[in-house]
Formats: sequence, C-alpha cells, structure tokens
Amino acid sequence: MADVASVPAWVPVVSALGGGLVVGVLNVLNNWLNKKFEEKKHHKELMLSLAVEHWKQSKDLFIQSVHNGRRASLQPLDTYIIHMMKLAEVLGTEITKDELVFKLKEVDEVMSVVENYHRAKDAPPWEEKQTPHSTWQE
Repeated sequence: MADVASVPAWVPVVSALGGGLVVGVLNVLNNWLNKKFEEKKHHKELMLSLAVEHWKQSKDLFIQSVHNGRRASLQPLDTYIIHMMKLAEVLGTEITKDELVFKLKEVDEVMSVVENYHRAKDAPPWEEKQTPHSTWQE
C-alpha cells in the first residue's frame, strides 16, 4: 500500500474536481431530460384540453341545431383528440409554405381513417362490414 506521504498533494484536488465535474454533468443532463419530459407532458395536456374544449363547443352547436329542428351530427371525442394531436405533431416542426399543403393533407388522411373507422363501427348490423384482417372469402 502506498504511503500517504508519497502521494502528491495535487492528486486529492484533481480527484475532487473530477468527481465534482462528473456529478455536475450528470445533474445538468438529468435536469435537461426532466425539462424535456415536462415540456412534452405539458404539450400533451394542452392538446387534450384544446380537443375537449373544441368538442364541447361542437356539442353545444349540435344541441342547438337539434333543438332548432336541423339535422346535425357530432363526432366522438376521440376524433377531436386525434385531430389535435396529429395537427400539433405536423405543425410542431418548421414548415415552409410549400410544405404546408402537404402537411395539412397528411392530417386530412389521418382524419379520413378515423372517420371511416367510426362509420364502419356505427353501421347497422345488416350492413356488411369489411374488416382488413378477414381471411374468409366466398
């Protein structure tokens, strides 16, 4: 074992600085990851809140239309949530005016899939539903 007197005086100082540097870097990394997580969580909560508020307004308009004798329909809440999440995803990146139409078409395609899903789910039982995983054929 090395004698304490034979260890240079700078070794403990360098060890303390190195340990402090490692701890400091790990703390900065941890804080950065927590901040990213909190931003993502806040973003999702905001989109959910916006979707619910949009659905509530649509529900009020739907009720008003029905009371006035007009025919109306109301999409399920999940449709509004999916729309807001996809719209936020698409618009969350930098977009040029040339890409804007493409990005909005991407949102429309997703919403078309959601609409088709709900239409097939809510179809009367006597209408034949086509399932994409059906293996039986006539």
